[in-house]
Amino acid sequence: MKRRLDAGGFPTAPWQQFIIGDEPVREDLPFPVIVKVSLEHSSVGLSKDAVIDAPGKLSGFVKKQIAAFRQPVLAEQFLTGREFQVTLLEKASGLTVLPPAEVIYTKKTNVPFLTYESRWNADHPDFQNSTVELAVLSDRLADNLDRMSRGVFMTMGYRDYARFDIRCLGETPMFLEVNSNPGLSDDEQYGMTVSYKALGMSFADFVWEIVQSALRRKNV
Repeated sequence: MKRRLDAGGFPTAPWQQFIIGDEPVREDLPFPVIVKVSLEHSSVGLSKDAVIDAPGKLSGFVKKQIAAFRQPVLAEQFLTGREFQVTLLEKASGLTVLPPAEVIYTKKTNVPFLTYESRWNADHPDFQNSTVELAVLSDRLADNLDRMSRGVFMTMGYRDYARFDIRCLGETPMFLEVNSNPGLSDDEQYGMTVSYKALGMSFADFVWEIVQSALRRKNV
């Protein structure tokens, strides 16, 4: 995904893959970085310790994660700006970018992001440290998110629907993840739900649009 974003000229945080952990760190890799397990999702492997503030501290943590999860890891620049979830839907009228949702961090923390503990461990002090709301955007930012998201959807060859996770570096939105098969939910704290309800759609309406998109492709 990261390679294809780079090849397409789409903004994404500078990154490096580590397979064994002894690879030399890119000289142009900006710190702090966040270390992500490359084949997992739902914040598996993400804790506050995953944010590394200096090159000399990176190798030890990278090797620890590779040993624990038995797979390569990615280190990418840790972005601290606003965070959006952008949902796209292929309707009969064409590709539609739904109103973006924004992740708002409600608990004070020096590293505001969705850790495994904040999402899944009800006994952890960071549990449910965020909420998801309809984003309030300037015209310029709304246009950027719309244009970028359409470009990635088409370049990646996605169909029917998708959800993109985007964080800003200052005022510049950058892709964290472009998910071609995101989970479907009617949860009020799910960005996709916030977005389709902003258009007056129910969960059934949204799912039916996805089904209709697949049927249109089958009947071509």
